[in-house]
Amino acid sequence: MKSRYQKAIDKLNNAKNDMKFRYRTEQDLIRMKKEKELGNITYEEYYDLQWFYWETWLDPITVTTPHGSIILN
Repeated sequence: MKSRYQKAIDKLNNAKNDMKFRYRTEQDLIRMKKEKELGNITYEEYYDLQWFYWETWLDPITVTTPHGSIILN
């Protein structure tokens, strides 16, 4: 049986393919932006999730091939 830690690591490693997780993260990001604007959370708290979202789903993933670079997402 996998440990909780290993399950969490697996979830993060497979996040790019988990559209339910992406949608939940987008909703959390929208909610946190509103909370930040109301002053209930700090910019750093919002930025942590924003950075995770950007790095996981928006930042272009490139692979270099003998024929040039290919963007995967």
